[in-house]
Amino acid sequence: MHVLATRYITVEKDVITNAIHNEKGWMFWSKDRTYTPETAAKRVQLSLIIKLDKSILELSKMPNGYYAHRISKKSPWVIEKVKDRD
Repeated sequence: MHVLATRYITVEKDVITNAIHNEKGWMFWSKDRTYTPETAAKRVQLSLIIKLDKSILELSKMPNGYYAHRISKKSPWVIEKVKDRD
């Protein structure tokens, strides 16, 4: 299964602090970063993301339309419904 993840996570090994599950699938990124075309999200195997951070498995039952975030790798995931845009 493929997901989206930023270069900061896949190459620079940043902590995954944000995840979203929507109609397009899953995306993972880290906070406090400036994203450029070079660091933007790319398709990667989900197994790579799990290998980098096994806590991602805690999000496996997160339904479509939800978002998870945390402050640090040791912090618990907080899961919230994505708010509809007006």
